[in-house]
Amino acid sequence: MNHGLLWFSILTPFLYFITIGYVSWEPYSLDMSSEGFAKFISISTLPIAILSLAIPLPVLVSRFHATQQTAAQIKAAKFKNNIDVFYAHRKAMFEYFDRVPKVKFESAPECEFKVHPRLHINAFRGSKPEQGNPAIFEEFFKSIESNLFSARTMAYHTLTEEDVHRRLAYRNSCIALWAVSRRLLIGEMFTAISDNSIAIKEVRRANSRETYVITVGQTTSELIGSYRICRSFYRILCEFSGYDSGFFSIVDNEDDFFAAIESGRRYTELSENPIEEILEWVRDCPELTIESI
Repeated sequence: MNHGLLWFSILTPFLYFITIGYVSWEPYSLDMSSEGFAKFISISTLPIAILSLAIPLPVLVSRFHATQQTAAQIKAAKFKNNIDVFYAHRKAMFEYFDRVPKVKFESAPECEFKVHPRLHINAFRGSKPEQGNPAIFEEFFKSIESNLFSARTMAYHTLTEEDVHRRLAYRNSCIALWAVSRRLLIGEMFTAISDNSIAIKEVRRANSRETYVITVGQTTSELIGSYRICRSFYRILCEFSGYDSGFFSIVDNEDDFFAAIESGRRYTELSENPIEEILEWVRDCPELTIESI
């Protein structure tokens, strides 16, 4: 009853009926006989036809209004459903990770695979709750794979190359692993591993806050174990997301020298305590200094 367009659709035909009817009736006088009624009908065809629009027009306006209300309800229901789907997806990711049992890789701490809530935002950054089912942020996954490739390649060279080369490779491997752990927000990397790591700085640097590298632990087994934690954590994320990872397509199908980094203790056969030797060299190097973090 408060809809202005409804009253407009009623009053407009009525006013046109009065206006046009006045023009048609003005030359005539009132005659209450059957002849007068017949004459009234004959001269009032157009006004009556216009007046008859007062019935279908309000019905049409009412249908428009009902359709608009239905559309608004559908939009609200869709918005709510999309919100529910988005947060159900987030909850499902937490539950998926919670079902993974604890595991320990070499000397790295036992990993519980607890997922940080921000990981969902990072991995599905291109989506908003009102858009419904989250879409994979492919650049995020590719950046992790790039760093994992770098970490394991540099870890292998750290274990196999001559001292001069392995020192630089060790630095790059640590940098790549910390980059992966920051993106995946792996708790164990920022607690037990970080507590047992050290910062290596160059003495010649004017700004003492600049760090050459933050180690991943202080032993060879901690480096390998930390890499395997990051790799396994990322594998679980890919499996949940349904992401077709090019990294695991390569890693799972190769059986070469890199396989020693991926599983088992074959890495100990490549070199004897290379990380420990590097850190001993650092402690004796006058150009470098070690600080706790």
